[in-house]
Amino acid sequence: MAKLSERGLLAIHRVIEQKYPLKLKGVQYPNKIKDIVERPYLIVFGHEPYDTVFKKAACLMEGIIRGHAFFDGNKRTGLMATFAYLQNEGIYLALPIDVVKYTVKVASNQDRDEELINKLISEIATWLQQHSATTHRGYARKVIQYTALPALGLLIMLSFGLSKYAEKRVRDWYQLEFHDDYSQKSADNATQLIRNSIKDSIHAIINKSKMKKTT
Repeated sequence: MAKLSERGLLAIHRVIEQKYPLKLKGVQYPNKIKDIVERPYLIVFGHEPYDTVFKKAACLMEGIIRGHAFFDGNKRTGLMATFAYLQNEGIYLALPIDVVKYTVKVASNQDRDEELINKLISEIATWLQQHSATTHRGYARKVIQYTALPALGLLIMLSFGLSKYAEKRVRDWYQLEFHDDYSQKSADNATQLIRNSIKDSIHAIINKSKMKKTT
C-alpha cells in the first residue's frame, strides 16, 4: 500500500486553500503532520490495528479532521486526502450528497479514549467502504445512488411546491450554518445547490470514464 507523505498532505491542503475561501491559511501544528501520515501504519506489539486499506484510509481521515493540524480546511483536506489515498489503491470514493454533514459529524466527535477513537475509525472505514467501488460501473452506480438520485428527488419536491422541506434538507446536508461559502459562492438558493450536485455527479462519472479509457 502506498503511503501518503507529509509533502503530499501539505500539497493537498494547498489545493484546498486555493479552491475555497478559508478564513486562515497555513499549518497550525507542524509536528502533527508526520504523526497523521504515519499513524495508519502503526504496529503495536506485532499487531497492526489498521490492517485493511479502508481502516488505514479512515485513520488518515480521522487524524486530519480531528487533529486540526491546519488553521482551517481540516475537514475538506481530510476528505480530499482520503479520496486521493483510496484512488491510489484503485478504489474510487463516491462522495454522497450529505458528505459535508458527515465530516462535520466526525469533527464534532470529542472522544479521546483510545477504544472509542478506534471505534470511530472503524465506523469511518465502514462508511468509506459503503461509498466506494473498484470499477467504473460500480462507481457510477454509487454516484447515482448517493448523490444524483437524492438531488433529483429534491428537485421534484421543489417542482411540487415542497420548497420548505427541500431547503431544510439542503441546509442539513450542506451544513450551511457552518459553511456559508456553499450558499454564497456556489449557489444563490437551494435549487441551484441541488443542480450543482447533479452536475458534479455527471462530471465525476465522465472523469472516471476518461480515466478508464487512458489506463
